[in-house]
Formats: sequence, C-alpha cells, structure tokens
Amino acid sequence: MNKEILFRAKRIDNGEWVEGNYITNERDEEKAYIGYLFDVRNGAVHDFDIVEVIPKTICEYTGITDKNDQKIFEGDIVQYLGIGSVGKVVWYEGDYIGFAVDEIYNSVQQYDKEMFDEVEVIGNIFDKPGMLMNIERKEEKQLVFEPLLKDFETETIAEYFRDMVAEIPDYIFTIPSSTSGKYHNATQCERYGQIYHSYMFASILNHRLRLKPNREKYNTPEIRDCMRCVSVFHDAVKCGWNGEQYTVQEHPILAAEWVRNTHVDHDIPDEYKEMIACMCEAHSGEWNKNKSGEVIMPEPRNDMEFFIHECDILSSRADIDMLLPDELKDILVGVNTEEKTMEERYTVEQIIDAITQADEEVMSAIAFKDRKMLEDALKDFLLDG
Repeated sequence: MNKEILFRAKRIDNGEWVEGNYITNERDEEKAYIGYLFDVRNGAVHDFDIVEVIPKTICEYTGITDKNDQKIFEGDIVQYLGIGSVGKVVWYEGDYIGFAVDEIYNSVQQYDKEMFDEVEVIGNIFDKPGMLMNIERKEEKQLVFEPLLKDFETETIAEYFRDMVAEIPDYIFTIPSSTSGKYHNATQCERYGQIYHSYMFASILNHRLRLKPNREKYNTPEIRDCMRCVSVFHDAVKCGWNGEQYTVQEHPILAAEWVRNTHVDHDIPDEYKEMIACMCEAHSGEWNKNKSGEVIMPEPRNDMEFFIHECDILSSRADIDMLLPDELKDILVGVNTEEKTMEERYTVEQIIDAITQADEEVMSAIAFKDRKMLEDALKDFLLDG
C-alpha cells in the first residue's frame, strides 16, 4: 500500500500547526507554504487555502501510526513503552534509507511494526524539546535555585523562574561549567560547577543592577527580573537536549529555543520570554563561531544583551572566584546530589557475578548499549556497597 503524502508545519502568522501539501516558491526559495482543504462536502471541494509556514518546522508524515492510532510525523517525540526510552523521529540515510527513531537505544532504530505497536507520541521537538531531556528531579532543582528568588522584584516573574528551573535537564547536578576543564575558575570546574557558575553570574548581575546608572537604564522591575532569569537560563541546555559529554557549542541557541517553547503553569507574556530568549542566545558575545569559522549565534545587539554578556564573562574568569553561600552548600548536601555510578557503587567482581546470574534482560541491555536498562536489570543481583 502506498504511503499517504502529507506534511505539517507551523503557520508563520500565528504559530499554529497546519497539515496538507508542501508547496515551494520558485521565486523565493526561503519561503514555504502548506496547501490544505477545509470545506469538502459530498466528495466535492468547496474551499481550500494556502498559508505561509516556518520552513524549519516542515515535517513529513511517516505513514506510521502509534499505539493510539495517532499519525507519526518526522520531528515527533515518541516513547517506547517497553523500556520507557524516549527518542525523536528522523529521516535516516545509513545502512538503510527511511524514517527511524533516534536515541531510543542510544542509536538509530529502524522502523519495526511490532516495536511501533508499543510506541506513543508524547510531543514534538518544536513544541516540547525538553521532552528529550531527563527532567525528573524537579523539586530538587527548585530547591537548589530557591535562594536566588530573594532578589526578584515581581512575584509573576519569580513564579515563572521557579517553574522553569524545574524543566532544566537533571544533568545540571553533575556537570562542571567547563566540561573540558580548560575554562572558568577552579570551583566551577568541580562537580556542581554549572550551579556555582549560575550563582556567581546572579551575584555579579545583582551587584551591577544595584548601581544607580544601571537601575536608571533598566528602569522597570519586570526588565530587571527578566535579566535575573538569564543567570540560570543561559546555560540551561549546555550539554544539549540529550546530555552530551562536552559543552554543545550552539547551546545559547538551544537555551533560547527552550525559553520560547517551554510552557509552564506560571507563564509570562511572550514579549518578556522573547527578551529572555534573545539575551540567552547572544550571551557568548564575540565567541559565536564554530570550528569552521562560521557564525552560528548572534552577537549582543543592544545594551541589555551586552550587559548579560559581560556578566557571563566576569563569572567565567579563571582568575575570579567567589565564596559559595553556606545555604547553597547545605541544600546540595540535602538533595543528595552525590550520585554514584554503577562502577562507584560496586566492585568489578560484584558486577561480573551479577551478570553471570542475570537473564536475557541484561543481554538485551548490552546489545542495545542502554546503560539505565542494564543497571535496572542488574539491581536484583547486586548488593549495595
């Protein structure tokens, strides 16, 4: 049976999704359109429409439906209910060509009918990019950043900040601010270094905002609170959506997307979110090129964005450090962020012995290179060290 040819994309005028036929413009290749029927009676077309869409959001229908009979499009985020893994639907050209799920087993998984009977669409990369991140420890993250709320001047943005920090990926508890160890001060190169960097950024920003010239320039509590949000948000996705080993170079752009697309209970007006997003994506300043010398991020475009860039630079200097607040140290101990890896918890002999006793679940985990699945399969055979 032939696959239905169908595309979807976000309208450029209101951001709503629309499905239909993908139409290009030969006179302007940067523009894209979706044409669709919206009045069909007795098999006859009475009306149709063509709308301009955001090109990067164009997604093709895979021809596959999930367990709930929902159509699966390229860019959808799906969860494999068999093991709880989450991945995104991509077009793949490798050992085969076609649609696949990326990251479900830390690899690309080819479409298999039996597998997709156990797959459920839970979002898409444009509306909910954070779904690809591990964001289970929400209350702990709120607790860690709670002390920063004392400097906020508006309850509305303070509540928004509190909701948003809960959506930061959990790896913020474990990554240093410099994942290579080459940059930032010694404290920020340790465990929890990214949290320390956020605190130092916030401290510098608040000291500067207390100066009369800056209070006169950034003259509303709402603007100043938006700037305070950036102290944490600018590096919220520092290691990418899926937690790469090292800093993802375009993380300022990812942070901006995260701000624009994440919706929380205490949301704020879009104009404030856009202000925060723009400060995030320009916070690296002149260091905005990739290894090939291509510009991949904007430089600061106004005084506010330069202000944020300067705060980031000052809080990243190897020769400037700060005493960490005692309350932060107490909180980090209290939330038990000293998580140990399997190798730290058990001896090599214990792990080998457990593998010899375990069943095919362990073999499947090893075959799929799924670390969490392996630990879960071994837990009944391991004694806590």
